[in-house]
Amino acid sequence: MQIKKQYKTPERLVELVKNIKKMHESIGNDAPCASLSEVGWVYPISILPLVVYAHNNGISITYTGNNEDVSLYLDSIGFPSGVTNLFDADSNYLPITKMSCGISNPLLNEYEERILSNISEKYRNSFMNGLKFLTSELQNNVEEHSSIDNYWIFAQYWDRTKTCEICIADTGIGYKNSYKGTAYEVDNHFDAIRNALKGLSSKPVNERGCGLSGIMKMFIAGYKGELVIMSGNGLLYAYQKKNIMYECPISWNGAFVGLKFRLKEIDVSKYY
Repeated sequence: MQIKKQYKTPERLVELVKNIKKMHESIGNDAPCASLSEVGWVYPISILPLVVYAHNNGISITYTGNNEDVSLYLDSIGFPSGVTNLFDADSNYLPITKMSCGISNPLLNEYEERILSNISEKYRNSFMNGLKFLTSELQNNVEEHSSIDNYWIFAQYWDRTKTCEICIADTGIGYKNSYKGTAYEVDNHFDAIRNALKGLSSKPVNERGCGLSGIMKMFIAGYKGELVIMSGNGLLYAYQKKNIMYECPISWNGAFVGLKFRLKEIDVSKYY
């Protein structure tokens, strides 16, 4: 089914799909371009897919609205091309960043430290292990499902609401193709996403971590957060104990995973 407004489905998730479709429709023009003239919000889950989709399809993307705060913020986070070096970014904001795969990547470690530096001391220590778990599992997810060497990350933390958003996107083969030729091969993107949520590995041997199933337990059950996954024409929105699937009007080449959650003190060791 097409994505539509429904109870507790974030309005900006609906807008995200509309914006991606608008960008897709510009492909084929002599100079494909999409304008975010009506954007009044800028959150990682809302903006990173647009940046990555535009980058992957050679689309110019601009903001031409009259909201000066939005315009200044977009400049601060490296919109629309992102950064590959945090020295090039505004130190007051976490930028859209292109990463190379590899758990020893110093840029990822630096990005994690910048996330933690924005978090109030009350939650910083308890969240440190949870953040390391999240980024390592999401990166493992890219390495397992994408067959490419890089990905994009974007995160923000709002101290007033103690809310954090983190998302990672790649433009690889996606979940469905990653299961091809394995015991868990499926014929549609929805079942492939379900496989990933169950922790079913596309590798020939069991050599992975907890994956998306572990993330679900910690950040949905533990932090009471929300999860968005896109791959192919499949879009999942999960919160509390509900997993809602939508059919996207365009196909996302690769995988996108986004989390929104409010920090509180939890025993993260329970979810490893």
